[in-house]
Parts: sequence; structure tokens; C-alpha cells
Amino acid sequence: MCIAAIYTIVLRIVYGLYGALMLDRLYLDPRLVNSNSFTDHLIPRSDRFLYATLGVWERFDTLWYIHIAQFGYDRPAAIVFYPLYPLLIRAFSWLFHPPLLAALVISTASTFFYFWGIQRLVELDYTRGMAIRTVFLAGIWPAAFILFAGYAESSVLAFSVWSIYFARKGRWPLVGLLGMFAGATKAVGCFVVAPLVFIGYKNKTWRAWTAGLALLPPLAFALWTRHAGLGSSAQIYPKYWAVTVEFPLLTLAQCVVRFFTGGVDLLFKLNFVSLVIVGALALLKRMRTEYKLYAVAVILLFLCKNAQPLLNETLRYVLVIFPAFIGLALRVKGTLGLIVLSALLLLIHAALLLKYFEWSMVA
Repeated sequence: MCIAAIYTIVLRIVYGLYGALMLDRLYLDPRLVNSNSFTDHLIPRSDRFLYATLGVWERFDTLWYIHIAQFGYDRPAAIVFYPLYPLLIRAFSWLFHPPLLAALVISTASTFFYFWGIQRLVELDYTRGMAIRTVFLAGIWPAAFILFAGYAESSVLAFSVWSIYFARKGRWPLVGLLGMFAGATKAVGCFVVAPLVFIGYKNKTWRAWTAGLALLPPLAFALWTRHAGLGSSAQIYPKYWAVTVEFPLLTLAQCVVRFFTGGVDLLFKLNFVSLVIVGALALLKRMRTEYKLYAVAVILLFLCKNAQPLLNETLRYVLVIFPAFIGLALRVKGTLGLIVLSALLLLIHAALLLKYFEWSMVA
């Protein structure tokens, strides 16, 4: 717990210092900024302290979550964002104001619980040193700064990891509660049901029925959006978000063809390579079966979404495949290897974060 807390605090401070350091170096294209939704009342760059600490995180999905927290689901395009995170923002806004601060506090606290949870989970199978190395690598992965942004990734990871941990400990009422929270945070959260069911089957316990609670929030939310006249995700994604549903292997084939014939598109290539690397690491021979099931389910979900541009934001999406960071920690050999890998990851991390601060959708 202490390691996770210190690591979370250090990263939060480092991001704040990085924002302050880059404040005068940011190139903010007004056309790019204004092409996003809800940009009428952004923190002005002239307010240097607030902009360096809060304003640089006032981007993309964060604006949607804050809008939903304040005004609810007042437009169909909003239903791709699941309700638990904006509900938490609304609740914590009474204590932390403005709502952006509440969003960042929630994501930071969730990141701590994610780091702590993955450490405890890895310690069930490996040494403490191996667990700490896993946490460290998860925090410096190129797009891991999103865990500290006003996004729901850290929350869904925290709920998912702890639900799996308690399943392995046989504490099924907690498993059901946390799984339900995961399913209410993001659509991908319901896929934690795969490892949970496998653990229950392996342990031959009837109490594993609580794993199915992870499926209830997405079903209930889908029914509510239709009843409220907002439509379904199948209608909203292609209409507002340039995403269509595709057979996963077809999407993968398009990605392979574009990778080798698409010319110079560094962001797409980085997205594709990250998906391949994360998938390979999560499916290592030494990986537990329940982790492999989870990774396969999540990857198939990603590949079902044929986005334009192709593999858009995959650097962020693969963060939820947490078994990959266990696999990465298993593959890193020796102190020198860890130092070299860390330097490379941190270099990419810093470059992507700078582009994110400049309103480039890199994650």
C-alpha cells in the first residue's frame, strides 16, 4: 500500500511540474481546440498556476464527463460514456471545486487503488520485487498519464483488479459489488466477468454467481438510454463518433495491411505496435489462464470497434489490459534491461503527454 501511495503521489507531482515546465512551450491551435465539444469556458492560459495544474488536463473525454456530471445525458452522443464516473464527479464536486478538480482527484485516487490492487494481485504468485516492478512499468507505459487525467480508465482498472483479487481470495460478495462498479464505469468493465467466472469454475463454488453482476449495469444502462429516447450505442457510435461495429478479424486484417502499405503514419503505427505488444505480453505461456481470458475478451472488444482513423486512441485503450504489465515485468531481465526499457518508455510517455496537452488526440 505504501509503495502504491508514494508512486501515485510522485507521478501526480511530476505531471504538475511537467505542465508548469511546458506551459510556455505549448502550441495551441485554436481551430483544433474549438473542434472539440464544451470548450466555451476553459481555464485561460493567462491563469498560469491553474492552467499548469488543471487546465492542461481539460481535454477531450474529460469535458464530456464533466458536462454529464453537471447536466446529465442531455444529448444522444453522451451515452457512450457510462454513468458511474460522472456520478462520482458530481458527488465530489461538493468538496472539490471546480468539477475538473473533482475529476482529477477521483482519477488519482483510483490510480492509487489500481497500483495497490495489481501489487497485491501479483504478490499472490510472485515476489514482492516482481509486484513492484509490475506497478512501476504500468505507471510509465507511454499513455499511462491518462490514469491521472479526467478519464474513467483508472476507475475501471481499480474495480476490475480488486474484483479479481477478491475472487482469488474467495470473497464473492465483494467480487460482485466491485464487478458491478466496473461494469457501471466503462463498457469494457463488464468483461471482468470472464476471469471471475473462470476462477469460480476452477474453485467449484456456487458463490461465483456474483460475477454475473458485472453485466447488469451495461444492460440496465442500455435499457434506460432507449427508454429515454437517446438511442443505442449501435446507433450512436457511427452517427457521432465515426465508429462502426466490425468482425474483429476483418479489423485486424485492415490494420495489418495499413501498417505495411499505409506510408508514414507514426500515430497509427504506434497504436498498432502497442496493441500487438500488449496482446503478446498478456498471452505469455506463464500467464494465468484467467488473465489470458480477460485479455482476449478485451482485445476482441477493441477490434470490434472499427474507428476512423483506424485504431484511434488504442494507446489509451490497451491500458486496461493489465496482465500485459505483469508479462512485461516477467520479461525484463536485470537492472540494465529495466533501465534501458524505462528510459525508452518515459521518452515516448513525455512526447505523447506533450501532444496531449496541445490538444492532439494521441490517447
